[in-house]
Amino acid sequence: MEADKKRLIEFDYAKTLAILFMVIIHVVEELSNVEVYETLPKGILENIIQFGAGPLAAPQFMLAMGVGVVFSRYHDPRSLFRRGVRLLLLGLALNIGRDVIPRLLAAAVSGTGPNWENLYFQIFNIDILHFAGLAMMFTALLKALRVPVLALIPIGVILQAAGNWLALLTVPKGGAAEAVCSYFFYTGELSSFPLLNWYIIMAAGLVGGELLLTARKVNDSDRFFLACFIGGAGLLAGIVSTCLYYRIDIRNFYALYDDWLYKQTFFHFLFNACFIAVELSAFHFLCRHGSKCDGFASFCGVNLNTIYIFTMDDHRMAGFVQGPS
Repeated sequence: MEADKKRLIEFDYAKTLAILFMVIIHVVEELSNVEVYETLPKGILENIIQFGAGPLAAPQFMLAMGVGVVFSRYHDPRSLFRRGVRLLLLGLALNIGRDVIPRLLAAAVSGTGPNWENLYFQIFNIDILHFAGLAMMFTALLKALRVPVLALIPIGVILQAAGNWLALLTVPKGGAAEAVCSYFFYTGELSSFPLLNWYIIMAAGLVGGELLLTARKVNDSDRFFLACFIGGAGLLAGIVSTCLYYRIDIRNFYALYDDWLYKQTFFHFLFNACFIAVELSAFHFLCRHGSKCDGFASFCGVNLNTIYIFTMDDHRMAGFVQGPS
């Protein structure tokens, strides 16, 4: 029975590709002369990098996280809530231990005094680990309330609408109010992955995971991924053709320009989900008979948290190359 297999190899390959693009985009952000936030990507290379760091990176991690919850041995509300608390505390500990303390030590050694504005950002910066912690705890609450799985995506849509509406209001700047609000909706540079805007993609992973689990129990994964490929490709063609007809620049859905990647709207979700469905389906059919790279992909999938901590925490890797400011 397929459900007895230990690894979802297509997800391992997708996460491995995501790791590659996350490392590349952080190097481009911090160590190059490319203004990724001021202008839309130009040329083939810039578009490939920013596209890869768009739907195939953070959204892929979050969708895979939802699928992982379904296939985990410990997916009861209590276990999920505890896991969420640990992830949130880990994110906070990384902010302090890997960013704040080294900068304070560097300031003390140099005698220049700490840059308090920079330290404020480093302490309260919201990244994927913080989002993952909150998302796990929220999912635990929904499970405890026995919310039907199919209701998760409508809930995600409502949360995203609420997050975008709150971001249109007067957003607090500085102090505890901004730090707290940044966890839930976009307030500015602190809000890389606010819960309300991004939970919908994890909800899609939870729903997709349940459907995939059902398909694997009857040895029907091929049909599931074929449906994902056809459905994802068809919806994607509709989205792209609509954008072309109404002269909407498709780069706004994947590029870092004006922080659109982090603000996330329902159209971003559709664009991301369609590409991820096509990507996972392609990996499934390409790798279903085994590959020499399976071991490496599985290693990356199993050790994703560790790899993330040491190489990809937002703005961290490049920041250490540059040195503390």
